[in-house]
Amino acid sequence: KYSLRELIEAYRADQKQTVKQSTYTRNYFACNTLMDMLGEDVLIDRLTARYIRDKFLASGKKESTLNEHLVRFRALIRWGYKNDFIADISFLDKIESFKEKIPHKERIQDKYLESNELKTLLKNMNVPIWKMLTEFLVLSGLRFGEAAALNRNDVDIENRLIHISKTYDTVNHVVSTPKTL
Repeated sequence: KYSLRELIEAYRADQKQTVKQSTYTRNYFACNTLMDMLGEDVLIDRLTARYIRDKFLASGKKESTLNEHLVRFRALIRWGYKNDFIADISFLDKIESFKEKIPHKERIQDKYLESNELKTLLKNMNVPIWKMLTEFLVLSGLRFGEAAALNRNDVDIENRLIHISKTYDTVNHVVSTPKTL
């Protein structure tokens, strides 16, 4: 009989050895949130779909945020099952994602700049280095961490190529592998 806190402590110990620092940090805080929402002393073999759903809804968070928490929760519970902390996880099949009130297309509408908005932004930027970096990121599609990790060896001016082989993790202040190949 393990509590949620005990499961999370074991999960963190495993993750410390098996995942990138940035993933560990993200999951560390995600697990803190899960303990806040569900109660750190709750016994994991007593969890039910109804309990999870009620506790998630009681948090008052937006559906998209609840769905992110649900992804982390499922990963945690599946890890617990694979590592013999919990014998039955069939309740996971009963937990559906939270239906979002605003359709996805509408939600992302204002997330990205239109070309005229980008031109206005660049025109009004006063610090040249930030203006050039912003334009570089937009035109190349690089993430900030990927650009921050670049060095001279990564840029092949003759062939007009940039080799993205690392990223700078601004949270942990380390250079590691990029998010995607």
